[in-house]
Amino acid sequence: MLVSAILLGFAALPSTASADPFEDGLNAYERGDYATALRIWRPLAERDARAAINLGVMYAEGLGTQKDAVEALRWLGPAALTGEPNAQMHLGVMFAEGIGGRPPNYEAAAAWYRAAAEQGDPDAQVLLAFAYSIGEGVPEDYVSAHMWANLAAAKLPPGKARDAALQLRDQLADKMTPVQIADAQKLAREWKPKAAAPPPAKP
Repeated sequence: MLVSAILLGFAALPSTASADPFEDGLNAYERGDYATALRIWRPLAERDARAAINLGVMYAEGLGTQKDAVEALRWLGPAALTGEPNAQMHLGVMFAEGIGGRPPNYEAAAAWYRAAAEQGDPDAQVLLAFAYSIGEGVPEDYVSAHMWANLAAAKLPPGKARDAALQLRDQLADKMTPVQIADAQKLAREWKPKAAAPPPAKP
């Protein structure tokens, strides 16, 4: 599934040796020692947004602990509301998968993806592209999907997430007219990131 290919955004974080406790937690995470990463990040999360976001993701996914939607929201929610794109993207994933046994809320998921994507978060751009490609939480729109996939592919490093973006873009192009592709490419060229903001509240 596309979401699982890009769910965790740790790859862009540095992993060099450091006296910084956050880095110690990151090194533990990368070794697969999730319990240690959780133990290190938990006291940091009150003052370090990176630790809070990573802690939220670990509770959401059950890494080093039991899955706990309440704890995940506790750490991801405030960061997402202040406009932190990584938190917004992960909160969107939670809504797409269903929070606390509730059914998926694809409309809320797409709104959070968009909030992060518009700031330039490439993982969120792939997820938003996928949502547009199948009309999940947003109207089906191949032009918008192609644009977001193209933007993501241009920014992502080589790996599964970039491969997913390129594959999605190429699959969309096979279904689009030359005019639609040209429109999508023009939108991608003219796109500029926006300032951080939470998604608009639903009436």
